[in-house]
Amino acid sequence: MPVKGHDVKLGILLTAGVMSQSTHSALRIAEAALRKGVEVEFFLMDAGVYAVKRGKRTAAADTLAALTEKGARVALCALNAEQRGISAEESIPGVLFGSQYDLALLIGSADRFLYFG
Repeated sequence: MPVKGHDVKLGILLTAGVMSQSTHSALRIAEAALRKGVEVEFFLMDAGVYAVKRGKRTAAADTLAALTEKGARVALCALNAEQRGISAEESIPGVLFGSQYDLALLIGSADRFLYFG
């Protein structure tokens, strides 16, 4: 990735469950990218939508919430969230309940795009 100070955007698609090594890796890579001044945006779908659910169910939500406080943006597939019983009220603050269109926009705007499934 370019040197700090340049406008660089990292897009991350997360479809893995919250207990997966893939989820852990995605969150750690995002954390490192933010420290380097890289703009980070997540899109969650399939089992990845569980990462926004607050409470005792998952620690991934705590980590994701901390990343949003550091500037990461999070969007998810609203249909996948609805199918899994996750509402905006029980998710971490600031999550966009979007669609595949939002994923397409992210892919088009990211300088680098990573998939964790």
